[in-house]
Amino acid sequence: MLLQWLTWALTETPVPAEVWEKDGRFYDPFRPGVEPGGFVSAEELYASRRDTLAAIAAAVRGAQVFVFTLGLTEAWQDTATGVEYAVCPGTVAGRFDAGAHGFVNHGFGALMADMTAALRLMFRANRGLKVLLTVSPVPLTATASGEHVLTATSHSKSLLRAVASELVRAQARVDYFPSYEIISHPAYRGRFFAPNLRSVLPGGVEHVMTQFFRDQAAAFGDAGLPPVPPPPETVTEMDEPPEPELTEAEELRCEEEILAAFAPDRHHG
Repeated sequence: MLLQWLTWALTETPVPAEVWEKDGRFYDPFRPGVEPGGFVSAEELYASRRDTLAAIAAAVRGAQVFVFTLGLTEAWQDTATGVEYAVCPGTVAGRFDAGAHGFVNHGFGALMADMTAALRLMFRANRGLKVLLTVSPVPLTATASGEHVLTATSHSKSLLRAVASELVRAQARVDYFPSYEIISHPAYRGRFFAPNLRSVLPGGVEHVMTQFFRDQAAAFGDAGLPPVPPPPETVTEMDEPPEPELTEAEELRCEEEILAAFAPDRHHG
């Protein structure tokens, strides 16, 4: 998805004209949640997408550091063109077609190739740009791979972490910050996760950012850096997560139903 958006924003490659419709509203297949209620027309959708692409191009060309979090390896794509969707067609809007839509779980080679191509596009647009990679510590709630969610999470995160390391080795302008390790390391006994064992608590985010800015100050001096919050040892109670719109059981049930409806073995023999 990163490579797709950068290609559309930084080259003359046209964006597919595909639009999803539901109840008279229009949804962008590549960011269906940007307007939760949908757009009033396809023209409004296209105009919003053009603004987004212009903003991406301006951000890349004007940035000093591009921070990107590697999060997922699983995706849904158009089997004829290889274009990837943000979600499985038919979940938020649109219609799932087993002959046109397919599930893919990207391997190491594909991930490396896409990230290398994405970096090439950004460095071509901004020769002074540096890139900081992280890996999301948030585990999968469900998977369409057919594996157990625990092994699917381990597989996905291991690949992404390995890709980050290889990119740092291969690219002089790429670095990595270990927010994934800080949050998920056994030494912290899972205390940075909410009761659902998936969402990262605000206290965990604060701890990660504290370490990040301390590292920056140690390497480059503290001029211009924001004040460092107190270390976690002085925090007696972790912040509570925001109240969710759905309960944990409801959220999990929704995701399981979606995956059951669009699992590969249901449509592809």
